[in-house]
Formats: sequence, structure tokens, C-alpha cells
Amino acid sequence: MPSLSKQGVRIHQLHIHRATRRSASYVVQHRRSLFVSPVFLDHDSKLTPPKVKWYEKIIGPDSHGSRIAPDREELETAQLKARISQLEEELRQLQDGGFLPKHDLLAQMSEEQRAKVEKELHEVDLEDAAEDELERGSGGHNTSGSTRNLGRHASPEVAETRVGVTVRAPISSQDQIYLDKLNECLTQASTDIQDPLARKELWRWYLRCKQRIPTFLDSISESVWTVLWDSQYYSSLSKPDRMEHLRVFCEDILAHDRELSGRQKLTYVEALFQKGEQARAVSQWEAEQHVLGWDGDLVGAYWTLGVRMFVSQGEPQRAEETAWTLLDDHSGNDASILIPIIRAWIQLGESSSYQNASALYISFRERSGDRARMEDFDTVSMSFLKAGRKDLALAVFKDMMLAGQRSVVDSTVLYRKALGIVGSLHSTSITSSQINSVSLEAMTVLPRTFQNKFFYGSWIKKLLGMGEVDAAAAVVELMYERGTRPDSKHVNGIIGAWLRSGTAADRTKAETMAWAMIQARMDFAWRRRAQARKGEDIQRVTVGEGEEGVRVPLFIQRIVPPATIETFSILVLYFLRRQKYAQVRHLRNLLEPSEIRPNSYFMNHLIYAELRSRGHQKAWQKYKKMTETIQPDLETFACLWDCMKASVEEPKKMHGMGISGSIGPRQLFREMSTWFSELGSKSQDRVRSDFEKELYEQVIRCFCLSKDLEGTLVSLLAMSRLFGMNPTEDSARMLVLQIARMDSAESTVQRRRRASVNSKKNVAKVTKVLEALVQRQRKALLEKGLDLDDCDAPTKVKEQLNLLSSLLRVVLSQSGADTATINSNVQKVAWEMGVGGVDLGYPSSFSKV
Repeated sequence: MPSLSKQGVRIHQLHIHRATRRSASYVVQHRRSLFVSPVFLDHDSKLTPPKVKWYEKIIGPDSHGSRIAPDREELETAQLKARISQLEEELRQLQDGGFLPKHDLLAQMSEEQRAKVEKELHEVDLEDAAEDELERGSGGHNTSGSTRNLGRHASPEVAETRVGVTVRAPISSQDQIYLDKLNECLTQASTDIQDPLARKELWRWYLRCKQRIPTFLDSISESVWTVLWDSQYYSSLSKPDRMEHLRVFCEDILAHDRELSGRQKLTYVEALFQKGEQARAVSQWEAEQHVLGWDGDLVGAYWTLGVRMFVSQGEPQRAEETAWTLLDDHSGNDASILIPIIRAWIQLGESSSYQNASALYISFRERSGDRARMEDFDTVSMSFLKAGRKDLALAVFKDMMLAGQRSVVDSTVLYRKALGIVGSLHSTSITSSQINSVSLEAMTVLPRTFQNKFFYGSWIKKLLGMGEVDAAAAVVELMYERGTRPDSKHVNGIIGAWLRSGTAADRTKAETMAWAMIQARMDFAWRRRAQARKGEDIQRVTVGEGEEGVRVPLFIQRIVPPATIETFSILVLYFLRRQKYAQVRHLRNLLEPSEIRPNSYFMNHLIYAELRSRGHQKAWQKYKKMTETIQPDLETFACLWDCMKASVEEPKKMHGMGISGSIGPRQLFREMSTWFSELGSKSQDRVRSDFEKELYEQVIRCFCLSKDLEGTLVSLLAMSRLFGMNPTEDSARMLVLQIARMDSAESTVQRRRRASVNSKKNVAKVTKVLEALVQRQRKALLEKGLDLDDCDAPTKVKEQLNLLSSLLRVVLSQSGADTATINSNVQKVAWEMGVGGVDLGYPSSFSKV
């Protein structure tokens, strides 16, 4: 056996010495020693793994060592882990509604002890039951029926016990945990019925007790049933299992010879219908008609449920009869109950059903009067549109536009006039045969003020807002049928909505319509050129003539409104997002034969296309060329500053593609300030309101990345004066980082190697200077009788701007230049950036920190 090492011997002796000093008698301690055999090379010159032997030794006078299994502790650990896993699995089963294996303590007792304990527990339960019965009094619940019900599941001597909102029953100790947990959930739910977690836990433990305890349902009192019912009835209507839970409650109540309340009966019928048992639900509904159909509190809910069921089954005739029972026999005043029936008639798709729907719509208008809601009109008009009856949909939309007015072209007025009726109508006297005699076309008469594209345009806009793009396209078809030519902007809205929908069919329809409009525009321009140049052979250009590989779908063979620049812009944006750059170039080439001048929106998307393809130099060139005829907007400069940022951030990676090769941040700022100064006062106000923080920070970031302190100072002050933008926390942080990196003239690789060492030091230095400037600023304000913390928001913003400008001037002074030189250089940069005539608002002299 290998011997102990010297270090092991010293530790061993020290341990014995300390043990003998602590007590006169020896202290027995267990010590585990590790013996490792030397490592040898085998005959193949390979290292053999060392052999480890474990020994246990008792420290004491008669100490001796004994060898132990090397994995004893591992075995104990494995056993503990197995036990923990078993307990976790049992806990998971309990949480998921499962049941633990039986570990009844009574099973471990002898038969005599077990009988004695069970007898005592049974006597305690009976005593508690008697006390609870006395507390309720002789006028309380009749327990005979309950006992009789209980007898079906348990022995006759077992009696139920009910108190408050708890369930009590004589059960085994093993099952008591389920009942205790249920009572805990009942208490929680009765305290806060709106708690979704409490409702969920109550339902879970209800099912467990129902499955585990045979006498459970007989042990539930009326108060407990109320809490159980309310916990699910008042849960969210969007909860998918709400009605199923209520159905289970109803069937459990009925299965134990108890009566459902009126509302519970209606809920049960609805739950059956939703489950798919339509025939049974209708039968149950009809059976309750003599009671619930005349119950003052439930009469509306009862007949409305009948209407909903018959409509869902596709029986509008029975639904209509049911609705009139409510409206006429029970003085119902909400005519909106007729709307789903109208929709059901329309969905049948027959000529007679359209007549019935129209008749019922007239009745709805007569009954509702000015109380008709916009969503009711929308539902009916959309139903007619989807069924292909655009004329009847037009009549409904016309009524909606005339709602609240006394118009001679309202559908009800036209109906009275056609039948020669004077005065008001009786709703139930309106029949489909009368509608047929009057002719449905009479309802579609439009007033003269509505016979224009603006009326239809408002309808199209409303439908697009509702997301009904195909319905909006149907309105365009109706305009052609009515001899009204749709406006280009209305069709452009439909094209854009189709492209946004994402389906291949909608995209095809959008492209087809857009190319047809572009062709119509080019034909218009071609005819105008031919008329202006009489005698010349002017070639007609088609949308199919273009770059190779450009696919143009066949456009519709119908007169469509000519395309506008908005049509081109919608297609350009769509093709750019799908990276179809050939289509974009083709569209751009078609602008000239279409004689359409591109606008800033179109130009901006072309610039953004160059930004995505990293063609920043091309973006600037495209901007310069297109702005010869196009007025840029704020979005144009936002795109250019994005290009500038990508250019100055990593100029070596751009390989000459950046715009900084021709211009820098100063020149781009001059371009923007010059454009702003040429705008009118209203346009300038609009630009100030649209100037966002992201653009402001992008401008500052570009100057910081280019290490231009003078340009940074001028841009801070100029954007405050021109655009009303002031420094933010992010812009202040960028300035501090810029200044901290200014002292490094090393290469990029060297700077990165030293960044972790110098960055924190430089930032700390700049922060220290900034803190000194803050103290000086506060002191100057105190001399004026002002406290910076008590100043209003504009004053704080002004002082923050002055603080950052002072910081930049202090850093500029570190070059050794005097104040006059620094001010002169800043003014030169201001003129270079196009803001030389702008009051930058900083003091002419300052003291160094």
C-alpha cells in the first residue's frame, strides 16, 4: 500500500494534537484519507489511470483505519436526489389535478388501533354536524332530502354537514386534504370573485374533489353552489372554457335532484348549443317558454337567445318570428335584434331572401328611427356588398349618411311614397311581396348632392378604415355602373391596402390595377403630345416595354383613372421592400412618358434604396440631380443624415462609397439650413413641429464621429435657434465620449487596444471639468438671485445648452488659442455651415476651468 505523503502526515498529526488539547478525553472524529497509487506507463507507453482507495479512520487512542466504498457518499446523494424527484413528481401531479399514491398513516397501524381512530374521527364529525345543525335552527335547510341523496353514495348513518361557504363531509383523512384545499379556494373566491387565479384554482379543486370524494356533490350547500357558479359566470366572456364550466355545474346540479334558477337554465341552453347539441338546446329552450318567456327579468335574454340560435342554424324565418314576439308582445324597444336576422336572410343568397332582408331592414328603420347605430348600418351594408348586391348596400349607406335628417330619399320615405301610405308604418305590416311590388331599385335612389365621386369616396374611405378592401373595390365597381368615374386617390388607397394585406391574390390585384392606371396616364400623355404635335408620328409607350426581366401583369380591360405620383410611390415602396430594384428602375423610367414630375416622397424612397444597398455616394448624387426639379422635405434630410452617419462611422469599411468623399457634416448641415431658410413661415413652423429627437441626435452623432468640435458647437446652437431642439441626455453623453477620445491620434487598431485603459480615465477627466462648470454656472445664477433647481423648464433648457457649449469652448481653449481666435474660428465654421447670420447666443469671453 502506498504510504502517506509528508504533507498528509503533518495534517494528520496536527489534527490529533488539537483534538487532545480541547478535551481531557479523546474526541472521536471520522476522517477520510485519500491514497493514490503512482501513475505508471503500461507496455504500450500509455498512461494508466490512477487507482483511488478511500479509508475511514476514527481519531482516538485506539485509532484504526478501515477501507470504505469509494462511492458511499455518491450513493447517499443519489438516494436523496431520487427521493426529492419523487416528491417533486407527486407535487406536480397534485398541482395538475392528479392524485398521490396512497400513503395512509392508518395503514401502518394495527387493525385494533385503526378501528379505534376511525371511530373517534367519525364521532367528532357527527358532533360537528349536530352543532352546525343547531346553529342553523329548526327553520333552516331540510336535511331529509339531502340525507336521502347522500344515501345513494354512502351508508345511511353518514350525514352531510354544510356551513357558510365551506364544504364538510365525513371522509377519510387521506381525502381531507382535497376538501381543505377546496374550502380555502372557496373562501378566497367569495372574498374576491374577480381574481382570475382564484377562479382557476377553485375550478381545479372542484374537479379533484368531485373525482376523489363520492359524497362530495351531495355535501355542497346552496351558498357554496352560488360561489362556484359566480366564479365562472362572471369570468371574462372571451374565456374559451367559460361556457363548458357552467355546463358542468348545471349538469351536476341537475344530477342531484336540484333546481336550476332561471338564469342558469338560459346559460345551460346556450352552453349546450355551443357544445354542438343544437337540437337538444332548442328543445330545452322551447320547454322553458311558458316560464322564462314571460319572466319580466329574463324575457329579453330568453327571446334574444332564441334569435341567436335560429340565426346560427340558418333559420331566419323562425328567428324573425321569435324577434317579433319580443318586440311586439313584450314591448321590446331594441330593434337591433333584427340585424343578425337581416344578415342571415342575405347569406341565403336567393332573390326572395334579398326581398325578405330588405323588408326587414325597412322595419328596422321604422322601429329604430333616430336610435339606429352606425355599426348596424355597417353590418347590413357590408352583408349586401359581400353578397354582390351593391345597389342595396348603396341604399343602406345612403340612409346612414342621411341619419338624423328628414330626407325625401330615405328608404322608409320611398317605401311610403311607393305604396301611397300616409303617416307612420306598422313594422310587422311590411312584407317581402310589397317590397317586390315597389321594386328594390326605388330604395337606391340617390339625392343629387350624393351623385358624385366624393360621396362614394367617403364610403370607400370608411370601408378601408374597417379593413374591408374587397368591399371598397366593389364600391368602385358600383361607381362605374352608376356612371361616376372614381378618383385616382380612392383607387390608390385600395391598391395600398391590397399590397399591405400580404396575400398573393391581393398583391396580384393591386399590381394589375396599378399598372392599368399607369398605362392610362401614359396614354393620356401620348394623346396630349400627339395633339400638340400634329403631323408628327408620336410613338405610344406601354408599361410592358422596359428593362429585360421586368414582369408586368396584364392590366384590366376597363377604363381606370390615370395614375398619379402617388400610384408610382406606392409601387416603388412595395418593390423596394421586396428588393425588386429592376421594377423600381422601370417605374422611374416611366415617369417621363407619363409626364409626371416626381415628388419628395418618391425621391426619398429612391434615396433610402441607395442607403440599403450601401450606395451612399449615389444617394447624394441622386439627391442633387432630383432636387433640381423637386423640393426636398424634412424626411429627405433625415435619410441623408443616415447616409452621413454610415459614411463617417467607419470610412475605411465604406471603400469610397460614403458621401463624405464629396461632402462632410458641415456641408450637409449647410444644405439643410439653406433649405429651411427658404421656406415660408408656416412651412417653417410645420418643420419645427415635425423635427424629431432621433434626427437631432443623428446630426450631433455625425459631428462627434467626425471629431469636429467647432461643427458640434455650431450645430448645437444653430439647431436650438432654427428648429427649437435642445440637448438631451443622449446627446450630452455623446459629447462627453467625443471629447474623451479627442486626444488619441493613434490608428484604429492601436486605439482599440488602449481604449479599455484610457477611456475611463478620459471620461473621468471630462466629467470633472463638467462638474466644475456646473458649480460655476450655479454660482453665477445665485449672484443673480436664481436657483437652478427652482427655475422653469425653458430656463433649465437654456442653461443646459450654455453648459455644453461652455464645455466645448473650454476644450477648444486647450490648444493654446486665445478667446478671440476661438470665437473667430467658430464664426468661420458657422458661415461655412450656412448659419453665419444666426445669433448663436454664446458669450464673447469665458474663463478657463
